[in-house]
Amino acid sequence: MYLKKHLTALCAFTLLVGTHAGPVTAAEPKVKDIVNTYADIAQATYEDSLSTAKKMKGAIDAFLKTPNAKTLE
Repeated sequence: MYLKKHLTALCAFTLLVGTHAGPVTAAEPKVKDIVNTYADIAQATYEDSLSTAKKMKGAIDAFLKTPNAKTLE
């Protein structure tokens, strides 16, 4: 009963909003926003690469210090 009541309310709300909403138009993105987004993606990629490289260096150092099956993994 609880779920049916909420689903009915959701459907009514969707119909109400859907009938009064005009066509959806997206604002033209600004060049600055696009550049900032790509810069954020590049920075996150480089930070992830640096973190992974540090972990790899630690694993290599551990293997070279005591080469065995565990450190090889």
